[in-house]
Amino acid sequence: MYPVKKYRSLYIEDFLSYKKLAGLQQVPKPVSRQDYENSLIFFPEGQICCAYSNELVLAFSSFLVNSAYYKKTDDFIRDFPNGYISEHTRDGDSIFIYNWMLNNEYLDYTCARETLSQLKKSVCKLNLKNIYIIVDTPKSRLVELDLIPEDDIGQLNDSTELFLKALLSENFAPLHSPDDIVNDIEVVLEWKNYNYKENIVIAKSSYKPVKMCVVQYNFKPVANYDRFLEQCRYYISLAASHKSRLILFPEYLPLHNKQHFAEGKQNSFIKNVLEITGRVTHDFIQLAKKFNIDVAVGGIINKIENRLTVSSMLFCANGNTERQDKIHLGNFEKGQNITAGNRLNVITTEYANLALVCGYDLLFPEVIRKLAENGAQIILSPFAAGDAYALERYKTVAAARAIENQIFVAGAGGIGNLQLPEYQSMQAGSFIFTPVDLHFSADGVLSEAEENTETVVMGSVDIDLLRKTRQLGSVTNFVDKRNDLYNTQWTTDL
Repeated sequence: MYPVKKYRSLYIEDFLSYKKLAGLQQVPKPVSRQDYENSLIFFPEGQICCAYSNELVLAFSSFLVNSAYYKKTDDFIRDFPNGYISEHTRDGDSIFIYNWMLNNEYLDYTCARETLSQLKKSVCKLNLKNIYIIVDTPKSRLVELDLIPEDDIGQLNDSTELFLKALLSENFAPLHSPDDIVNDIEVVLEWKNYNYKENIVIAKSSYKPVKMCVVQYNFKPVANYDRFLEQCRYYISLAASHKSRLILFPEYLPLHNKQHFAEGKQNSFIKNVLEITGRVTHDFIQLAKKFNIDVAVGGIINKIENRLTVSSMLFCANGNTERQDKIHLGNFEKGQNITAGNRLNVITTEYANLALVCGYDLLFPEVIRKLAENGAQIILSPFAAGDAYALERYKTVAAARAIENQIFVAGAGGIGNLQLPEYQSMQAGSFIFTPVDLHFSADGVLSEAEENTETVVMGSVDIDLLRKTRQLGSVTNFVDKRNDLYNTQWTTDL
């Protein structure tokens, strides 16, 4: 499949590509990571890009201004000579693009127009008045570009002029004012939102991205338990070094040690499993505390009040543990006399409300809907896919759950041989999926691993964007559900 251009918000992970683009554009002000991250914190809606095969083709950085103060070109040049996000006015009514950068190799007219369209959507959603941008082009040349028919766009070989033509086609026009100083070097273009409504303020909340890491684990042979733990420690330290607050491992991670179990009947297998569970629980709590990161692991077999359960567990950086028992049992669990769970657990953390979903449970939309209704914002789903069919099921329903409930859904799978009949040739394509709406990628993919390769994927998620999507999205399906006609009833108290 050929890469396609994606029109979306900028993410923290885009910084190196953003800096490279700034170098190609020869932006006069050096791009620092702190300024870049601050722009995502203070005003994420104004940081828009077009990405092609993980490289940025076009990027806008902007902040809010009060339009009443800026009536002519020199007003902008006077107040914003540098273009720092610290000049952002939280209660501003218009957007000022202080940095725009493009890649000459990949930019085309359609790309420029679509990216501008994304920014205009943000303006309309936030009920803002205008967009302003400064271009280094004489007004006379802008008039010439405006007169070029779209059928003759091919005659423009310069990518900057293609971008300027796109601006004009998207109804950006020179800022006209009787007292404006004629400036043949810098011109302010303005786009007016004719749907702007006076006296209606839409809150623009602070953006606090939370980085998470998903491990696509390789169940390759290990010499002993210590080697297994060393491999897990490596992934946890890697995630922590990238400032992740959360790391997700696949289902049945502890069974990586099955090759070292003593041969015997089922009772011997369960005895070995429970022994490993105790060690994993102890060691992962210590790793979570040491690296100050929450660690989610699936497929942990526990013995609770003389009954066996298979659970996903969260080992928290503060030393606490959380457990979610599997609600719907697969063939493997049924063969081990596992007892199905009957309660759902929404875990409150300082950065988000989490819910652990055990593999197969993801295929049941009622489970995820009930978790979402009870406040879950990020679904963590360790899974084990024994073949390509199972993998396709997991990925398809995970994307659907994210759209249905307007939440984040992260899934971690493993590859290799788990030495169980059902999992001798495991398939994986780990992911972080988002709702499909204005603030996210059009395909709903925040991050996705190459299938059947040992790797990790990372992504930054923000709960404020979920709230905005549920309230102001193109669709508001989560809140529009007809509870007067149907609802999800859970017979066990949550």
